[in-house]
Amino acid sequence: MADTLEHLGVDEGSTVEAGQEILRLDAAIAELEVASARARVDEAVARYEDAVRRKAEYQSLSKRNAVASTSLDSAVADEQAARAAVSRQRAELKRFEELLSRHRLIAPFSGMVASKSVEAGQWVKVDSQVVNLVALDRVRVRAALSQRYYRLIDSNTVARVVFDALPGE
Repeated sequence: MADTLEHLGVDEGSTVEAGQEILRLDAAIAELEVASARARVDEAVARYEDAVRRKAEYQSLSKRNAVASTSLDSAVADEQAARAAVSRQRAELKRFEELLSRHRLIAPFSGMVASKSVEAGQWVKVDSQVVNLVALDRVRVRAALSQRYYRLIDSNTVARVVFDALPGE
């Protein structure tokens, strides 16, 4: 499944806060699927309510021996099937609502966008990488160091790291 990237709210080098929207996909089809699923739930509920009514009617008639017991048994089975259909349709609605909610990508943590591999208007497939978000609260730096300085370094040594891409930070 793929959708069109409607809005990309970040660029390479952008800083984002946890909970900030990174991108939004075109959700028109997903919204239609949710609306259709809601209608199917309403239909299943109506069929269930009718099955409950018919079962009660057959039970009333059965007490007066005015209906065959197999007809009552069928009405009971119809009610159970209608109840199951309501459960199935509600589960399907939840599935479509969940899929709709996934049309927005929210930053799970604060950080910086190290790279992006999509642009607005582009088709985005499920499970494709769209951005590379890097947490900045803890950064590991690898640096070459001459052996003559090894004896000067221990776990309490403070180092200052400067990045050309982040002047003054």
